[in-house]
Amino acid sequence: GADWPSAITVTAPLFDSRPNLTKNSNGQDYGAYKSDEFNGLVDQAQNATDLDQQTQFLQQADKVLAKDVAYIPVDTAIFYFLHGSGVKNYMNTAASNGFPDLGPISVK
Repeated sequence: GADWPSAITVTAPLFDSRPNLTKNSNGQDYGAYKSDEFNGLVDQAQNATDLDQQTQFLQQADKVLAKDVAYIPVDTAIFYFLHGSGVKNYMNTAASNGFPDLGPISVK
């Protein structure tokens, strides 16, 4: 998780092309993304005087990333959990993000 309640700890390190150590290194910028518009918004976010202002700049930066298709969000909406007839007390719970609760599971 992020150290602070802000996208500045995630978005900038992944997409700001400037912290690269050498011209042949891409640091954490694995997609080799470079955008002066994005970098400018990151600068404005880093210099913001409050979290709300910072969030506005980062939301604009995220729109630039989306416009440039700098990343493709991955989402899995449906999981299929199968278990045999010999499994007893199988249940998915909200406490485990919809995954099986391993505590009560046993084998008949």
